[in-house]
Amino acid sequence: MSFDYKKYKGIPKISSIVVLIAFFLPFFLIKCNGQTLASINGVKLCVGTEVAPAGNSSSAESEIITPKPFASIGLLAAIGGVVLAFLKFEKRTLIQVITASLGLLSLLILNVNMKLALGNSASSQKMITIEMGMGYYLAFLGFLATLVYCIMELKGDKQLAVPIVDEELVDDE
Repeated sequence: MSFDYKKYKGIPKISSIVVLIAFFLPFFLIKCNGQTLASINGVKLCVGTEVAPAGNSSSAESEIITPKPFASIGLLAAIGGVVLAFLKFEKRTLIQVITASLGLLSLLILNVNMKLALGNSASSQKMITIEMGMGYYLAFLGFLATLVYCIMELKGDKQLAVPIVDEELVDDE
């Protein structure tokens, strides 16, 4: 049974748009004792931002988050995915596989880098944690949906080789 990818041809368009929208939703939540101190969306991770602590405690200073290259790569992959989803040319599906793979990989590396950065800066404060937000999960699932669909489409385009049957084994009745 082969995958009828033509029936689901809207998946890359929808998932690419979802990924792009996800970059405007909270990607990471910085929490202390279960209380959210700050949320950072994907676009702010690309351009950098200043995270002010919750409340008006004068002892706490705001922290500057520098632009994250892997967030920028992910955003560029999302924009490229949207553009590719609406174009039609011969190698589009292969380029979508590469773009979605690049987006997934950049999100995974971004996650690891953010957790390592928090571990290094707050080594004395083990109460502070960083969690992925809804935007991160939506972007990850959107890239994954595009990747799986495009791989299935590529596999469906290839003709399966006809098995060679040994004539001696076939009975002529």
